[in-house]
Amino acid sequence: MVEVTLRCPDHCRVVVPPPALTPRRSPFAFDLVAEAGVLRFLHHRQLGEIREEFQRRGLPSLPLRTVQRLTDRFALYHAAVHLESLPRLREALRRRGGYVLVFDGTGQPGRMTLEFTDDDESGGTGWTLLAAPVEKEDEKLVRPFLERLRRHLGDPLADISDQSVGLREAFRAAFPRVYLILCHYHVLRSIGESLAGARYNRFKTELDRSGVKGRLNRFVRRLRRERGKSREARSSLAWAQEIRSTGKAARGRAHPFFWEPLEFHRRCEEVRHRLRVVLSRPGRRGKGAPYRRLEEILGRLSPPPRSRTRLVRDFPVRMERWHWFERIRRTLGYRNGPVPLSPNGSLSEKGLERGRRRLDWLLEKVREETGKKSRSPLVRELHRALERVAEKLRLHREELFAPNVRVRVGRRWKVRRLHRSNGAAERKFRRLRRHGRRITANREVEGIVDREGPGMLLVANLQDSRYVREVYGSLFHLGERFARVTSEALEDAKTLLTRSTSLPSGRKACGQQ
Repeated sequence: MVEVTLRCPDHCRVVVPPPALTPRRSPFAFDLVAEAGVLRFLHHRQLGEIREEFQRRGLPSLPLRTVQRLTDRFALYHAAVHLESLPRLREALRRRGGYVLVFDGTGQPGRMTLEFTDDDESGGTGWTLLAAPVEKEDEKLVRPFLERLRRHLGDPLADISDQSVGLREAFRAAFPRVYLILCHYHVLRSIGESLAGARYNRFKTELDRSGVKGRLNRFVRRLRRERGKSREARSSLAWAQEIRSTGKAARGRAHPFFWEPLEFHRRCEEVRHRLRVVLSRPGRRGKGAPYRRLEEILGRLSPPPRSRTRLVRDFPVRMERWHWFERIRRTLGYRNGPVPLSPNGSLSEKGLERGRRRLDWLLEKVREETGKKSRSPLVRELHRALERVAEKLRLHREELFAPNVRVRVGRRWKVRRLHRSNGAAERKFRRLRRHGRRITANREVEGIVDREGPGMLLVANLQDSRYVREVYGSLFHLGERFARVTSEALEDAKTLLTRSTSLPSGRKACGQQ
């Protein structure tokens, strides 16, 4: 009998007896499943590319439905192996001092993917410990998965979560004696949106309607085209470009971590002040045409027309709100850019104590500010927003500055500094979507994330050599380990996948290339 040897990029070796495939339960079938899964999930190949690779290695042409079935079976069998290997993973995590749980959901209600991972930024492994489909982030739906983690992996050292009430209540019910840390990013984002309020959108709309941005762009293009060498032309061009570079000052930050309309308006006011100083000087150069044109453009931010009155009136109040947001950000020790946004690393015990003192100081300042009487409705509105923010910070004070934990690693005790953001889960979801865009050649990946998200999250563990050594020994043994999976583990694994291993229609399968 002639033998055909297949080699995947990770040096998996599969011996294929031609010309027909052997029965499903044969070792060859599992080797072929392993080969297809490695190409699909670890090397991000599309279904057509996998079929072409099999043809290049000597296999007959397979229908895309068959290739899809092989990759689906790979995700199912790996999930079953993962569940059977939880005792081994528990021992591996114990040797590292335990695990810090980070869990979050993604997707629309009714089709959400829930992920539980070990926080790598707190010195953990970064492994996805569990993933499952849920309808929504509800305590009754999430708690069974947390209890499963407790049975198989024990209590975590701490949990890092966002502001989802369902997730936090489920964690407290499953792990009542474990620290719960509230993600600083989500707290600041909600505070920023609260402080900005509905008037922020109105301010942005009025600024856009003024037409200053478009006229500045045309003004800059005209000066560049004319290549004026006079001092007036050079100064006007520099000032106009300074205003237009507001977006670059964000350095990738989005609202509410950067209020671009306010910064744009502030720069316009600053340039208008410079223009007044220049035009107030005697002499011909102080009355140059570029200066006058720039002054005319920036003058559109002031009344008349009547609608600009609100723009002028709201600007100082919006700036006051931005200053309060910046105070809160500094209190929480959050680095405001460049992207990616994150806290300033982990906090020592002194840093935690300093953060608590800063928070107490901030709450006292808020109390003093809100205690002032004012007849202005805008100021009273600001005071009400600050009171809501202060109540939120007071309520979550211990969750924001929960202490670090002391763990035993080997024969030594060490302090495990806990991270203050659930960025580990967010990064997993971003990688999941990048993988979906690659294997589908489509920017719209929410469909495949809904269907195959949990399976792809668990398979992503195979990119970590430490995980592979603990569960499989090496990638050579994927098919061999799949052949030993029990039927009970397979049934259990099916509940963790968003879609069954049954194939969609041929047209749909071909569309997922």
